[in-house]
Amino acid sequence: MKKSLLLTAVLVSAMSGAAMAATEKTVTFNDPEGLETGTAILTDTGNGLLIKLNLRNLPPGQHAFHIHENGICDGAAKFESAGAHYNPDGDEHGYHAPEGHHEGDMPNLTVLPDGTLDTEIFNEEADLDEMLADNGTTLMIHEKADDYKTQPSGNAGGRIACAVVK
Repeated sequence: MKKSLLLTAVLVSAMSGAAMAATEKTVTFNDPEGLETGTAILTDTGNGLLIKLNLRNLPPGQHAFHIHENGICDGAAKFESAGAHYNPDGDEHGYHAPEGHHEGDMPNLTVLPDGTLDTEIFNEEADLDEMLADNGTTLMIHEKADDYKTQPSGNAGGRIACAVVK
């Protein structure tokens, strides 16, 4: 009986640990040639996702920053493997969308003249567990700024840095 209770307690403990929500994940950005361009620490706050970016070797200026739907960063395919923006609710793109934007939309990033960026972004709609489900998602930096209205991607141009979230 005591062995049975002990075994049950161990199993319940192990199962509850496996079922616990992910709270933090560190991912690495690469350019299309496979060179590392920095990291992101994703922290699920319970009220959204805090993303701390530490990037380097990027072109200076404004760049769109999105969550994409597939957890694949194939540089040879210019990161098209990442698919479209992460949009589980089927909303329109951009902060100017009349009925609200989708979960993959985030504010533009401004890379410094030396090619670096150290900042935090908060996405109140994203959830780390959902992003990790199935085949994961990606964080994507585009060559141009997002205009926050053009469908489906804000006229943000090519994809210049990608990080798999799995």
